[in-house]
Amino acid sequence: MMNWALSGPGMFIPVLEHYNLVHMIDLFVLDEVFRYQKEQIREGHRTVPISVNFSKMTIMYPELIEKVTQMVQKYDIPVELIHIEVTETVGDMDHVLIENVANSLKELGFRLSMDDFGSHYSNLAVLIQYDFDSAKIDRSMVTEITNNRKSRILLDYMTSMINDLGIHCIVEGIETKEQVDILKKTKAEMIQGFYFGKPVPKEKFYEAFIAE
Repeated sequence: MMNWALSGPGMFIPVLEHYNLVHMIDLFVLDEVFRYQKEQIREGHRTVPISVNFSKMTIMYPELIEKVTQMVQKYDIPVELIHIEVTETVGDMDHVLIENVANSLKELGFRLSMDDFGSHYSNLAVLIQYDFDSAKIDRSMVTEITNNRKSRILLDYMTSMINDLGIHCIVEGIETKEQVDILKKTKAEMIQGFYFGKPVPKEKFYEAFIAE
């Protein structure tokens, strides 16, 4: 009898990245989300969009659009039920490649979000060059807002700028009511974080957040 042990992402992600195989994880997760949403629809449950992260290496995977298209055809569900998130660091990559991939995903019906905005160098040009539906401000930008006036001013400017560009603004990493109260005074349209709930298995997710 085999003994199975759970390993955290820090154990296997670096290995997959080293061998340029991290796209396998991203595509596996995408397939599981498609499967889950299909089950919810089949059972007559209320559905909400679920986001899936794509790494830089996944964006560079030559067969990405082909694999994603196959899933779209296989599950035949409204694609807007799945959002694709890409990290802010795509600004380092070839612009033509990113634009082609982003346009192809948009043509398939996915909504695109830039994740971790503000976590690196905040390449503002990324918001202009690519057709993102939303941008998620990284948790590093909110950790000090309750006791640092400069952090509050910067966050206020960032949410206003993103909103004024016609991009939905999401702030992540919210852990306290004080942070929520401050963000209510900004142009952030949505906020997320452990204050509202921690990661849970899909069964508990439905019971806690979806079931009426």
